[in-house]
Amino acid sequence: NDAVLGELNPADQKEWDSLQQKYPNEIDRGQSTDYANATKRLMFQSNKRKSIEELTRMENANQVRAENLASKDSALAVVKVDPQTNEQYRSFIFPTPDLTPRVGYDGTIDPNTGLITKRALDENKKFVDEVTSPAFPYGSPNMMKMLMSGQGGLSIPPTTTAPSGGPGSSTTAAIPFRPNSGTKFDSVGVPGAAKIVTASPATAPEISPETINNIVTAYRANPEAMIYGRPAREIIAVLRSKGYSVPDALATPGQTR
Repeated sequence: NDAVLGELNPADQKEWDSLQQKYPNEIDRGQSTDYANATKRLMFQSNKRKSIEELTRMENANQVRAENLASKDSALAVVKVDPQTNEQYRSFIFPTPDLTPRVGYDGTIDPNTGLITKRALDENKKFVDEVTSPAFPYGSPNMMKMLMSGQGGLSIPPTTTAPSGGPGSSTTAAIPFRPNSGTKFDSVGVPGAAKIVTASPATAPEISPETINNIVTAYRANPEAMIYGRPAREIIAVLRSKGYSVPDALATPGQTR
């Protein structure tokens, strides 16, 4: 329909117009398998390009949200050191959805239509709804899901430090931000648009000392406390098993480090 109305991008519109000239007779178009296949290929490629543009917009929006949240609350950021350059950088504590353009029913682009898959849209919506919820982050089940499953390798390496200062700390804010994202875009030229930028490599999600202290404090206030939908004592055990440092002063009764 867009093609008939002349609303495709210039490259696709030119290909469509050439196809119509090659098959000027409407009856021939209806009976030609080659015409049907060429039309389907053109539809898929045109939709795919639009989908990549939209996935890029979604990724950029997620990184803006992540950086804003990490800047406002130091408990939502981790500070790391790049092993190659020794430069410090900040990352959002949670990984953002992987929006890498992949064609497949379990990918981000539908192999039949070239449109973004429902799975990818639902996953991104779930992330956006969660991080924009008033209950975030301490009502978030995502953190516990990652903790209990060991997703992303949750041991803090020696090069990781907690941000200094509180929410909005100027010291922390001065450290460059890098996406905690597995999304990768090829530098594919999109007709009438700039090249898509390749996202930075993903970094492992980690739990900040501030958040650990919140969990332990909840336990000390009530040994039967539930947090993130799990018993606080169970969370503390998982934290220790993952290599997280729990200060002796906050150790659970009867346990030593």
